[in-house]
Amino acid sequence: KSNGDVEMARRHSYACYNILFWLTQGIGLLAIILLCIWVFGFRNGLAWNSQPKVQFNWHALCMPIGLIYLCALELMTFRIFRYGKKKDLKLLHAGYIILIVILIIIGYWAILDCHNYQGKPNWYSLHSWMGVLTTALYFTQGVLGCASFLWPGVQVEYRVKYKPLHVFMGLTTFIMATTTALLGLFEEIKNIEGYNQFSGEGIMMNLCGISFAIFAVLVVYIQTRPNYRREPLISD
Repeated sequence: KSNGDVEMARRHSYACYNILFWLTQGIGLLAIILLCIWVFGFRNGLAWNSQPKVQFNWHALCMPIGLIYLCALELMTFRIFRYGKKKDLKLLHAGYIILIVILIIIGYWAILDCHNYQGKPNWYSLHSWMGVLTTALYFTQGVLGCASFLWPGVQVEYRVKYKPLHVFMGLTTFIMATTTALLGLFEEIKNIEGYNQFSGEGIMMNLCGISFAIFAVLVVYIQTRPNYRREPLISD
């Protein structure tokens, strides 16, 4: 192919990526909006120790926002800002990790407080087991990633060898987080009054779950397309 054909193909690929990225963002934001409508419209909003039952809503918001929506942005950092300096993108990537970890801590704190106050057992459901496994993998991935790519003493050869595993682990964690969230939604959905009669709350949660599922599929597609990768810059 001539240089002109290659450049045209590159521009076409970038245009397709932009369309797909903004579509993905729209669906992801729709899922978060539906989740917020459920929390504030059907579940009495947010509270802490003053209303332990409502305190659960912090968990319902923080975990999907952190481990699904923000995690997706973290995964796609180098594809979204493909013309940014690699060092700056690494710091942004690490910044997402810190923010997600904060949301995870709030989410766990809220659900444990809520359960303990009401005398409910912890760690027995498939949702909770998947959640522990997902967060353990996320923390492991974050520590190894920061140590490998931000620590100045690490050899380039090691970074090159570790990168494919880092990408795989990140995508695996994201898929597991989405699956865990859908399991959590199902636990709440089955207790909705009139769910089998198409209640408004039930329909809202169904749409929320479908939105998260479609969002996850699109993110995985974007991340596994070789022609959407960030091309190395001279400044790298």
